[in-house]
Amino acid sequence: MTDGVLVLSLIAKKIFHFGLCLGLFSFISIAIAKDATHVNKELTLGELNALSKTSNNINTPNATSFSSLDSNTCNVDDSTSSPLLPHINSPLLQSQATTPLVPAPKDISKAQKEQRSKNLKVGELELSKKQQKTFELLGEAIAREGDNVIATGDASVMNTELYALADKITYNTQTKFVRLQGNVKIYKNDQLYLQANQATFYLNSDFVIIEPFYVQESSTGIWMSAKAAASNKNIFRFNSSIVSSCSVVSPAWRIDTSSGSFNKDKSIVQLWNARIYIGDVPIMYLPYLRLSTENKRTSGFLYPTTGSSSTEGFVYLQPYYLALQDFWDMTFTPQVRTNRGGGLNYEFRATSPYHDNLILNARYFYNIPEYVKNLNLVNSQIYGFDIKTSSRNFMQKYLGLKSGIDNGLYVDFAYMNDLDYMRLDRFNYFLNTSSYTSRVNFYTQVGNNYFGTNFKYFLNFNVADNRTTLQNLPNLQYHRYLSTLFFKELLYSIDYQLKNTYRPIGYSYVSNELSIPLGMNFSIFNKFLSLGIWTNIYAGNIYAGNIYGNNKTPLYTFDTMGSDFVLNPVTNRYGNYLAANYRISLNLDVGKDYNKFFHALQASFSLSAPFANSVFTNGLLGKNVVQTYSLLGTSELQAIQNRFDIWDPSSFTSVFAGNTRIDLNLSNYFYNLNGKELFYWRATQILNLDDTVSPVRTPMENKLGTTPIDGLNLSTSFFYSFFYNVFTELALNASYSSKRVSAGVSYYLKRDTAFAVDNLTLTRTITDASNFLRLNFSGDLGYFGLDGFISYDFRTNTILNLGIGIHKDIKCFGVAIKAGSDRTPILTNVTNDGNSQISVIQNNYVKFEVKFVPLTSVGYVYRLRPRIN
Repeated sequence: MTDGVLVLSLIAKKIFHFGLCLGLFSFISIAIAKDATHVNKELTLGELNALSKTSNNINTPNATSFSSLDSNTCNVDDSTSSPLLPHINSPLLQSQATTPLVPAPKDISKAQKEQRSKNLKVGELELSKKQQKTFELLGEAIAREGDNVIATGDASVMNTELYALADKITYNTQTKFVRLQGNVKIYKNDQLYLQANQATFYLNSDFVIIEPFYVQESSTGIWMSAKAAASNKNIFRFNSSIVSSCSVVSPAWRIDTSSGSFNKDKSIVQLWNARIYIGDVPIMYLPYLRLSTENKRTSGFLYPTTGSSSTEGFVYLQPYYLALQDFWDMTFTPQVRTNRGGGLNYEFRATSPYHDNLILNARYFYNIPEYVKNLNLVNSQIYGFDIKTSSRNFMQKYLGLKSGIDNGLYVDFAYMNDLDYMRLDRFNYFLNTSSYTSRVNFYTQVGNNYFGTNFKYFLNFNVADNRTTLQNLPNLQYHRYLSTLFFKELLYSIDYQLKNTYRPIGYSYVSNELSIPLGMNFSIFNKFLSLGIWTNIYAGNIYAGNIYGNNKTPLYTFDTMGSDFVLNPVTNRYGNYLAANYRISLNLDVGKDYNKFFHALQASFSLSAPFANSVFTNGLLGKNVVQTYSLLGTSELQAIQNRFDIWDPSSFTSVFAGNTRIDLNLSNYFYNLNGKELFYWRATQILNLDDTVSPVRTPMENKLGTTPIDGLNLSTSFFYSFFYNVFTELALNASYSSKRVSAGVSYYLKRDTAFAVDNLTLTRTITDASNFLRLNFSGDLGYFGLDGFISYDFRTNTILNLGIGIHKDIKCFGVAIKAGSDRTPILTNVTNDGNSQISVIQNNYVKFEVKFVPLTSVGYVYRLRPRIN
């Protein structure tokens, strides 16, 4: 509780640090990146212009770039070649009010043009040699004043490039000068190009004056407004503009600029002397700001990640995004943590023509000696890489296979020398694991035949040397799906697996396992019951030994003289088994419709046992070995679990298939008249009739759940042992979700039954392997939103993680402040011999975040001095 009070008491200090962090940005010209997961966008001026949509194979953030300052950015072509054209600082333009316009239709059809031209007078008409219209001025009333033709009342003007509408249009027949006044709408290629109260241009020039200037991005609502803008070859330049996505009247946030430009062709907005306001309070100044207005991937700097910690100092991560081609990109992220060190993160992403994605990460970080010493860390340098990809029908796509054979590839591989590798890409990353499993899988399927190859590589930081960890390199599998044999009632399948389980230090082994089930199912009693009669044949062998040692595998044996278990190295490196059993099953599946609900009942009974004298084993899988291991005491089981170099036959499950056992299953389901599930209960119990201690040592499994009202879900899963008279595993879950509120509570308890009873002394030592509670809440309370969560470990009486935050979000703006605490593992030196151990570091933090929707969010995190346990 003291830590929680301390965290909240430092909020004011953290906000001050946040302000210092933002001050750093004033020295950097940042180009803002937008999230590319947005849909393709069309930018208009007052829903202005339809930009060409860009196909994007990889969803990535738009990057931005540091750009050299262009002294001509705000200049306007005001040369003598256009003496009648007003410029951006003329009194005519400066006097206009900046008022957003009512959005006009985005496009106009030929039929609509023809309909508008009916009953209008022609003020000017020009035809080509082929008698096609090249220029036409129309209006309800036409007047002439010297060289000027004036059309008023629903006036329109068109040439081969544009079609414009206005309340009044003035056209000079000598200079080709056009002035549009009142409700101006200009279309190019039948798409809305711009909308204004006034626009002036020459027909033979790309130069246009728009007054007032107003841009709004239709999908996100970002708008930009200025008193006037000048356009030359699709580049709009303006002075004194405002940018926001909030309401035009008193926006919650806005960017005021002294000048800027908008490049329609490149979809880039450049702003000079940008001052960012929340309400009327200035919070940030940027001398230059560059915005992309579409989702086209652009190389450049992304927004940085910043934070502060009492142990790591000031944290700054600055990503640079490189996208030179549409099908790949990469991100370089150098980082510095002033009290810890520095490093570099690298990410490469690519997509194939078949839309298969590949992601490669590589990271390096150097911890300064003082930081390593203070936290007693194992590694001063942290490095690693990981790669992820997957592909269906890999051989057809990339190897040119013409056959329709189903195949697939999945890769998730990582190597790292320290747990901290997984935290290097962000500042406040919560990690609750001390291991990582890499997988590479490849399969092919031909008809009912499946062929698979899989590799598993385990990184286990709980051991001093990962070379003692057993790896699956590789496993091969053939499986024949259930098929008919001779006649349709007779069914069979085949499963064969070859496993190469390897490690450099300790014993390794290669195993072959074969399983062939064969049997029939019959419907009886008018299909209320089904009867199954099956036999299963198991066979396998192993070859084991210590490859770099003395080729002896340590094995537990029972010393009858000393009435104790003895660990002896054995020279026999082989083991074989052959077994056959039978299984008889009865299955019931019935249902009944009541007035307000429907009840479905499923039940099954299965008896399986070995055929007489059908089990043969020898060597490392011999009957005496299996019986001895079934009677091991607490200390011996702990030694095996702690991955000591001791033979463990329990992984060969087929050896134990010769037990006589009964499987009981019961399932109940209740549905309402609309087919929605109201309640379910499933129960399973296994009776091992060959267990010399008790046939009910295997716990009974129960699962129950209900949804009494919309949004509320209640469920529980528990294992109850009638032998131990305790719950060996219990999970309780309750959750509620509505439009404004979501909340949940979960409790989990798991007992370590392997050590529950010493088979020699029958002493019971019930131990909790897991025992924790988690609560979470998130809701909109009207004036503000509230989020919170807490996880508590009853074994150690410790708060695992805790967080609470308040936030306020409107359509265009959000602000949040959060405080919390979490525990995460680190790799430390704790023993005199230099062996490593997983320690736990407890972090207390405060986070302040501001959202400028949809541009970005800016956050700052401060972490207090952690405690190491």
